[in-house]
Amino acid sequence: MLNSKLASLLLVTLVLPGCPDRGRSPASPGAEANRPAPAAQESLLQHVPASAMGAAVLRQRSLSPLGAMLAEQPQLKADLSAFLVRTTGADLTRLEGIVAWAVEIKGEEGTVAVLMRLDGKVTPRGKPEGQHLGVQLVRVEKHLLGAAVPAGFVVGTRAGVQLAIALSQGKAKALEPKAPLAGMLAADTPAVDVLLGAAAAGIPEEAAKKTLDGWGIRTATATWDQQQRLKLALSGEGTKLSATLKMVMGLAQVMLGKLQQEKSQAMAGDKVLEGVSAIWAYHNFNKLLKDINPQVKGDQLTASYHLPLSGDPQMMAAVIGILAAVAIPSFIKYTRRSKTVEATASLDGIRTGAVQYFMADHYSKQGKLLPKKFPPSSGGWWPAKPCCEMPDYKCPLVPGSWDRSPWNELNFMLPAPHYYQYRFTSAGQGKDATYTAQARGDLDCDGIYSSYEIRGRVGPGGDLEYVGPIIQNEVE
Repeated sequence: MLNSKLASLLLVTLVLPGCPDRGRSPASPGAEANRPAPAAQESLLQHVPASAMGAAVLRQRSLSPLGAMLAEQPQLKADLSAFLVRTTGADLTRLEGIVAWAVEIKGEEGTVAVLMRLDGKVTPRGKPEGQHLGVQLVRVEKHLLGAAVPAGFVVGTRAGVQLAIALSQGKAKALEPKAPLAGMLAADTPAVDVLLGAAAAGIPEEAAKKTLDGWGIRTATATWDQQQRLKLALSGEGTKLSATLKMVMGLAQVMLGKLQQEKSQAMAGDKVLEGVSAIWAYHNFNKLLKDINPQVKGDQLTASYHLPLSGDPQMMAAVIGILAAVAIPSFIKYTRRSKTVEATASLDGIRTGAVQYFMADHYSKQGKLLPKKFPPSSGGWWPAKPCCEMPDYKCPLVPGSWDRSPWNELNFMLPAPHYYQYRFTSAGQGKDATYTAQARGDLDCDGIYSSYEIRGRVGPGGDLEYVGPIIQNEVE
């Protein structure tokens, strides 16, 4: 699970850059035309595996404004450096870049890693978790492993850290022209400070994949450069992309028309706040549509926009902080929600088993037909021990552990390690028969459970009915 510890670590890396002497000064009119050629900085794309389906690269210059702020308070930097070395084994005040990527997102079974680019020795703190290709792995938090690699400090899922180690030793391929995220290579220039890439094929939800396919989008690449210009490139099927662009711009014009109408109404009125908001919204949205200049060439749709930022370090820090505050908790919640599929799918399987058992004929040892009823109650949660108390914070797969009542009668078992406990309760027979199937799990092992419940009964017409799932604290 990518939990609060990883969120904290990522936030630290965003506010502790290691380039304190390269803060930018505010841009002046004509500054872009007179701006010198961008200084060379490490690409960092060599740390993205060829199999990645999503990646984000923050180069040294993108972190420098915050580093300049830190440089103004040397004692603060010294204290943070000492604390971080003691707690994580890595001096993140020397951070020279961040590389995050994902091959597959499936909780801690996924392949996800974050590399903190650092010069100098890194000795990760944590419980030893064996080695991979001769590199020591440590558990930095319940569901996170860490390791030192030549480029710095890598944290992620077990599979992600192992792949990062293999990549650092040349035993796994780095990003290449035939890779899903090859567009990041094409967008790589000395002026680029931030690169983002995503492939539609890596999205877990089939519905989203079909939507993007309908729009003609296979991959997306975004860059943010030294001139604060944001560029977007969508690659896929040219014909579909042209239709998508036409549709989007049509909707944008409709929205612009509504904003213009609201502006006219506001200017005729006397409500100050609403008037200012309406006028501001119309003119800035109109400017945005003119500036982005979207166009399709071949199999690529491109657009760009000059971000209205002065380059002031405090402004940059605020923007990055806001983005981190929104994006990181959302990503953590997403990874937790991906695990809830187990509970809903399992309860559906239990419901199906209960219905089949009720519909079937059952006989006593003497051959007498028994009244219709649901399988017997489980008598408690199964497994009996909470999954958070098990190794790797999951209930392990133990052969024969589900070979008991009522799970046999329900024809239910879990074929792999899992996050939830289950309970089945039944009562009555014939038209008075009822059952309740429940699942509970503590996805971040903080003592707060999420719960799922399905309730079934025999309806007035004799048909079997159910309600649910009834969900409480879905992602805690």
